[in-house]
Amino acid sequence: MLQKKNKEFEYMMAPINDQGQEIISLPDVLKNRVLQEYGKESEPLPIVAITDGAKVIRQDLYAVFGTLLVIILDWYHLGKKLRDLMSMIALNKADKDRHLKFMFYHLWRGEIYTVLDYLRKKFRLKTKKNILNSSVILKSIEMKLLIINFVKKQVK
Repeated sequence: MLQKKNKEFEYMMAPINDQGQEIISLPDVLKNRVLQEYGKESEPLPIVAITDGAKVIRQDLYAVFGTLLVIILDWYHLGKKLRDLMSMIALNKADKDRHLKFMFYHLWRGEIYTVLDYLRKKFRLKTKKNILNSSVILKSIEMKLLIINFVKKQVK
């Protein structure tokens, strides 16, 4: 979706032929539409994409917007990554639930570094296998943890 100058959103998709194949690629459609809407702007545009973190989506967005793009992992996929991480490193279900409650509470408020510090401190001393697996997932989460502060930005 593209936020237009009038603050409305426009849903975009690639046109397809009768066989279901793209006639024009989605990145080309997006680039063309952004140029139509914002092509005469003299200031750089702040581009933020909220995605599921799929590699192909990131590649397409970087191809269109370059490195000035900010990609935010959507709430559902962030939660899934955290649940997967806790399944590997929590002692039991109650422990997992307690840690997730703490992390979701702070993430919803945009308190990213509180959660990252919590993860680093709480799970420092685990088996080598869990340290390796959890550090890979933690790094993935850390790289994608640009969270919108939902509480402060809610419409009043």
